[in-house]
Amino acid sequence: MSDLTIDFSTLAPLLPIYAKQNLVPFIAGEPGIGKSAVVKDLARRFKTKVFVLSVNQLGTREDLTGARSIKDPKTETYRQVFFPHAIIQEAIDYAKDHPQETPFLFLDEINRTSPDVTSAILALITERRVGTTNLPDNIRIIAAGNDHGNVNNLDDA
Repeated sequence: MSDLTIDFSTLAPLLPIYAKQNLVPFIAGEPGIGKSAVVKDLARRFKTKVFVLSVNQLGTREDLTGARSIKDPKTETYRQVFFPHAIIQEAIDYAKDHPQETPFLFLDEINRTSPDVTSAILALITERRVGTTNLPDNIRIIAAGNDHGNVNNLDDA
């Protein structure tokens, strides 16, 4: 994510360029201005699917990463296993099954959740990984949130 701030009407035509270059835009604006509609239209133009994860519905980091401690019956020791959120896993599976497409993972409302969940989402964006599961190269990420109201500020990173 960068410091560049442009208005929403200017951003919409730039989204295809961002997608082709695998850049991750953050779309911020008032509720109801059409952030989701623009992303869905972009997926339609790219002839692919968009997978929408409403981040504000995640209660904890584990809801995103699926991190669980599992006891190995042979060694009697515990190890951490990750089960990415169902929507993320659907996007991964679709991307693997359709390598010629560039499906979109739309992370909506990333700044309307707890700082812990926001941190995990930002790690997903920068690392392109959830736990031990990497996102396929053909998945494109777009993030969105509201620019005022009950929101958490995102750090400069």
